Amino acid sequence: MDGDPLLNGRLPNLFLAGAPKCGTTSIFTALSEHDQISRLAEKEPDTLVKHEIFADSDEALRLDRILKDYRSNTPANCNSRYLMDGSVNYIYSAVAREFISRYVHDPKILFVLRNPVDRYLSNFFYFREVKSIIPRSWKLKDFVDIQLGGRSDIGHEQVDCALQHGCYSTYLREWAGVFTPDNLHIVTLEEYARDYYRAIDDIMRWLCLAPTGAQVADGKHNNSTYAVKSTVFHAFASATAHYFPQGKLKDGLRDLYVRFNGESLSRSELDPYSRSALSQFYEQEVLTLHREFNLEFARSL
Repeated sequence: MDGDPLLNGRLPNLFLAGAPKCGTTSIFTALSEHDQISRLAEKEPDTLVKHEIFADSDEALRLDRILKDYRSNTPANCNSRYLMDGSVNYIYSAVAREFISRYVHDPKILFVLRNPVDRYLSNFFYFREVKSIIPRSWKLKDFVDIQLGGRSDIGHEQVDCALQHGCYSTYLREWAGVFTPDNLHIVTLEEYARDYYRAIDDIMRWLCLAPTGAQVADGKHNNSTYAVKSTVFHAFASATAHYFPQGKLKDGLRDLYVRFNGESLSRSELDPYSRSALSQFYEQEVLTLHREFNLEFARSL
């Protein structure tokens, strides 16, 4: 993990590498407040998992594409100690893991996790209500039955692999097999929600930074799952979102959008059958996470 002199340009050295639908945006925003942490213009550029970058077998060409992609997202005159990439799908990627290990000097890799049942539910409603990748007519119970039967074929990895993606221990072992404990840090959404300042302070100590810079944030996390009131308004918002750069303005507009076009899901949607079936599926995984990584999860939805 000494880096590579062939890479003539700055690479991120702090990766908020997972997991999706676990409250990573809140922590990404909080860490971005620190004067020694610069963020990429796009929170999740997914540079190290882009098919068009790794489709070519020529390593020099791949490296050049990676550097160009990162340069296009790096703020000007970036002199902070850390440059942060928030691509949360890296947790699942052997390619990302290998690249960081080989080319990034002393990387810091942060994972934010949550109760895998709640992550699954949040993932389902996000891709049904917000992204419309799962048909809006599909009920949670039916989809859980399909996935538990191994029959999901939506054609989107985060949907089709939703069950497996909640088995965090599989991926954590792979990262722990490559990086030292000093390179890795895990925080749960539950502990972050319970004591925001302590969770951020722990991260700052791991990064060897004074906590003051990050604690100007408001201490809130927004990971609620919501239903869309107007599909027309939602389509317009989705089509125009890319015109606004990542930052406080876009975060504020997102909060405003949810206030006017989002509504809480009916409790009937979170039916007891689905939660029970998912809890049974993840029962051994939760025990493994506690035994191997000292992680504890609370029911949050």
